[in-house]
Amino acid sequence: MSSQLRRINWEFWIPVSAGVAVVFWFLVIPSWQNMSGRWQAASWPSTTGRVIVSKTVESQHQERTTNVYRFRYQFVVDGKDYESDRYSFRFASGDRSTAVKKLGEGDEITVFYDPSNPNRCVIDRQSSAWWNYVVLSSLVLIPIALVLRFRTMPKSPRD
Repeated sequence: MSSQLRRINWEFWIPVSAGVAVVFWFLVIPSWQNMSGRWQAASWPSTTGRVIVSKTVESQHQERTTNVYRFRYQFVVDGKDYESDRYSFRFASGDRSTAVKKLGEGDEITVFYDPSNPNRCVIDRQSSAWWNYVVLSSLVLIPIALVLRFRTMPKSPRD
């Protein structure tokens, strides 16, 4: 058993494992959530809502100006009020910049909501970034790359 452990190229596998974990945590899991949310939302009911905040705020940080998008809407389901800022399943932020560019305060909108949890809702249930498809394809490409890399590694001499 110990001779098998000595044959494992730890200098290769530890960084690869860490890299795969980072890719999954920051890219694959959010992309999967976005895609599955889009598929689930296809059957969600809708209600009428109203945009209550839709504006761009300039933010200064270390001599750099960036835009911060503020977007919020409200709607009612079964007599209960709800608020959200999610426009779509496109990004974790819900693509607020698109919402601010398309919708103004006071605009009437159609809100699609999860009937078992109306806090989970979107305005645009169709949009899905191409990036999600690219990231999810990494589920296939990374293992193939690892197998190819492992197969081409020189074998260590036997003990």
